[in-house]
Amino acid sequence: MIALLWGIGCGVCGLLWVMMESMTGRLQAGESIETQVLWLMLTPIAAIGCMVHKRKQESVFPYSAAIKTGMLATLWGSVALTVVWMLVVMVLVPDYQTIVEVGITKQSIKAGETVQQLAQRINAAKLLRTPPMLFGISFILPMVVGTVASIIGAIGLRTKQRT
Repeated sequence: MIALLWGIGCGVCGLLWVMMESMTGRLQAGESIETQVLWLMLTPIAAIGCMVHKRKQESVFPYSAAIKTGMLATLWGSVALTVVWMLVVMVLVPDYQTIVEVGITKQSIKAGETVQQLAQRINAAKLLRTPPMLFGISFILPMVVGTVASIIGAIGLRTKQRT
């Protein structure tokens, strides 16, 4: 239950961040590096926070229990972040793909790229941002970084049985 709460908190933070960026116009440039970095930070924060929370409740918290707790928080956080992207792309900003293409075009013009280079960048963006691929990436990346954080964090957060 604690892992689910931390996972939901992770999703709520992601939703609030995307809404804030949308209101300030940051998403109009096509992509936001801050959102990408945040997506890589939220699940590790949720995993470590959940492990600390669980450790305070139990007198013995072995390495395996710490990893299990962190992985559950990571799983729920990744699911929540994927749902946030589904909500953003399908409901809140249904023309997200067009916004990304316009942003890429503006960046390419500033960089002085050729028409062929621009076409390649737009095709790559279309491939990576189609709904199945976008949702897969938005689940897998947070899951990977949360897993790594859980494995590393469990080393420091474990407690041994007191005799």
